[in-house]
Amino acid sequence: MNMKKVLSFLLAIMMLLSLCACGGKEAEGPSVSSVSDYLLSINETPVTGSVGGEWLVFGLARAEVEVPDGYFDSYYAGLEEYVTSCGGVLSDRKYSEFSRVIIAVTAIGKDARNVAGYDLTLPLAHYERTIFQGINGAVYALLSLDCGGYEIPVTAEGTQATRDMYVDYILSLECPGGGWTFAGGAAEVDMTAMVLQALAKYTHREDVKAAVDRGLAFISGAQLTHGGFAENDMESCETLAQVIVAFAELGIPLDDARFVKDGHTVLDRMFEFYMADGGFCHNIGEEESNPMATEQALYAMTALWRNENGKTTLYSVAE
Repeated sequence: MNMKKVLSFLLAIMMLLSLCACGGKEAEGPSVSSVSDYLLSINETPVTGSVGGEWLVFGLARAEVEVPDGYFDSYYAGLEEYVTSCGGVLSDRKYSEFSRVIIAVTAIGKDARNVAGYDLTLPLAHYERTIFQGINGAVYALLSLDCGGYEIPVTAEGTQATRDMYVDYILSLECPGGGWTFAGGAAEVDMTAMVLQALAKYTHREDVKAAVDRGLAFISGAQLTHGGFAENDMESCETLAQVIVAFAELGIPLDDARFVKDGHTVLDRMFEFYMADGGFCHNIGEEESNPMATEQALYAMTALWRNENGKTTLYSVAE
């Protein structure tokens, strides 16, 4: 090869490297710490509630990132005030409210059986009230009870719940052909992913394993060529995050051939929702980050980080 060809070859390599370095998002995407920093910047004080509250606290705690001094203590103090003010009744219709708080307080090392003197796991012992809101009640009851390894208390009211009862209830709601739905009708990827998270610890049961496999097959069949999912002609960051968490809880790698379409993984697609300000948008094309989408993206990335570093899964707090 003469010198002119050598120089041309080297120039081509340099151009290729330059394109790889400058093109679009970085292959590795944002980091857990950078997304955590963004959420901390917009949530100086966590509150009791879904957004800016329990899911934020849960994600930050499980990510094991550095938070400002007293950050979790401030959340817990506010929670105690709230629990006291409502006499321990976080909701009389949506028992997933109890589950969400149980998950958060367990993640920061507190005992959900004694929050301002109230046992927040006790309501989940009442089977009928827990499933009153449908599948969400049973799913989050399992996730919250299992995250802390809590025994289901004995209740003097209603039907005494057991874990198997909640599992059986979820299985009874499986859609024909596999998967689950929130409000009826065709199976939905988002709801199916949340169900798979709750059932991950019960796959020793043959009926659960079979249902989980059908749910995974449904998710694989619903995945689009860019790695994402569209439900009601819309794609959301939150759905991708829930699928990632489900994979992590089940020990399924992102590059599992069932979930790689045209070379694109679910994580690849989720990173396309990443915004310049450090958060994630709800739908692609939005101009601002969405707090809920960002919180879910954080704990999805945290679930992967924990698996990759040999730590317990996202929802295995007490192990």
